[in-house]
Amino acid sequence: MNSKKWNSEYEKKFFVIILFVSFFVLIGLLYVYENVEYTSLSYKYMSLEKKYKLLCKENDMLRYKVERLSSPSRIERYAKAKLGMVYPKKTVYIDISPSEINVVSASGGKYIASP
Repeated sequence: MNSKKWNSEYEKKFFVIILFVSFFVLIGLLYVYENVEYTSLSYKYMSLEKKYKLLCKENDMLRYKVERLSSPSRIERYAKAKLGMVYPKKTVYIDISPSEINVVSASGGKYIASP
């Protein structure tokens, strides 16, 4: 009977030791997992930061290009050289009130104002 009692006490101690060791192994594995995740996220962060700086530089270059291409002097040069556009001839408009009009020619539809 004494040997049965000893086996059950031995089994209890063995079970407690296994639990104790398992707990510390689990804590160690969690610690290693956290460090691996931290390192992985650090590399990903550095990669994203590099990509962000590259995109900021490209954005600045594109903003400069938009400013340069949309400048009025460049548009004017392009319109004249490539599209053959010219400024309209100078037109002078004279404001004449209806009371100043003397004669209306029906044939030509021109208004003739008196001086």
